[in-house]
Amino acid sequence: MNKEFYFKLYAPFYKDKNKKNFLNIIDKIVTYLIFLSFPIFIMINFIKGHDVTRLILSTLIPFILLSVFRKVFDAKRPYEIFDIKPILNKDTKGKSFPSRHVFSAFVIGTSGLFISVTYGVIIIILGILLSVIRVMGVVHFIKDVTVGALLGIVCALIGMLI
Repeated sequence: MNKEFYFKLYAPFYKDKNKKNFLNIIDKIVTYLIFLSFPIFIMINFIKGHDVTRLILSTLIPFILLSVFRKVFDAKRPYEIFDIKPILNKDTKGKSFPSRHVFSAFVIGTSGLFISVTYGVIIIILGILLSVIRVMGVVHFIKDVTVGALLGIVCALIGMLI
């Protein structure tokens, strides 16, 4: 993606503070829905008698490994490369690739599919929405969210099937 692409995304939000605030609020709501629902989902399924060990490990281990990779790889974010202020309230330097928010949504959603299709589908839909928000908010490149989603799916499948 080039600078013009991000300026086109950026322009409507830069000119309208209400749109910028709306995108920030939606980003927070979607993020909290995903991440607060997961421990609740685990507890409910534990109480129902499901073995949640695999579910926990298939999300936790890849999350830790991805976090280490991002720290070592340390890819710059669009707002750093193009020297523009992000739409989303973020000032983190580097650690853009892959998107950990999107990765987490997809690893949680895909793992969740094995216990509850409804829960898994809802989280994956929220993950897609989060992907769009993170790119529109100028905090990730499309490759960051795409690779984050794909890695989340692959890690969940490996964790839940092996």
